[in-house]
Amino acid sequence: MKAKNRRPAARLISQPSAPIIGFCPGAEFGPAKRWPHYHYAELAKQLIDEGFQIVLFGSAKDHEAGNEILAALTTEQQAWCRNLAGETQLEQAVILIAACKAVVSNDSGLMHVAAALDRPLVALYGPSSPDFTPPLSHKARVIRLISGYHKVRKGDAAEGYHQSLIDITPQRVLEELNDLLLEKTEQEEA
Repeated sequence: MKAKNRRPAARLISQPSAPIIGFCPGAEFGPAKRWPHYHYAELAKQLIDEGFQIVLFGSAKDHEAGNEILAALTTEQQAWCRNLAGETQLEQAVILIAACKAVVSNDSGLMHVAAALDRPLVALYGPSSPDFTPPLSHKARVIRLISGYHKVRKGDAAEGYHQSLIDITPQRVLEELNDLLLEKTEQEEA
């Protein structure tokens, strides 16, 4: 990475001293492949209470999904969450994802970036299948509640979400994330 891009990227962080959990709430084919924004918001609240800051990554098309997450947070919590979807170049996003303590992502291109950077990763799958496009990292945990491949562009639930993603609870994701963070801490101490 070019040094000239590291400094501007670092200025995009809200709370420089707090560890970062990255969220990648977008997906190329819209809401059918997205974990609901209200689940991301609930997870963000819990992580902020634990002392983390949240950084939302994605393209300009994902900015609205990021704003929906922010809108569900209190004003105080919003100070610990930054929506960078559509506000970074890819190289800056890579630098920032590399700085994350962990990442929670839908099945998306940025999920693969997080895996390639070997970040602890919770990857959320609904109708798409990790059998075809898994995150290639031993530090990734996949959560998927259905089997097979379902070619859908729009889910049948409210706001176009796919029911299989709605059924993944924030608590389940938090448990997987905490397990990954514990493993990371144990490896660093060994």
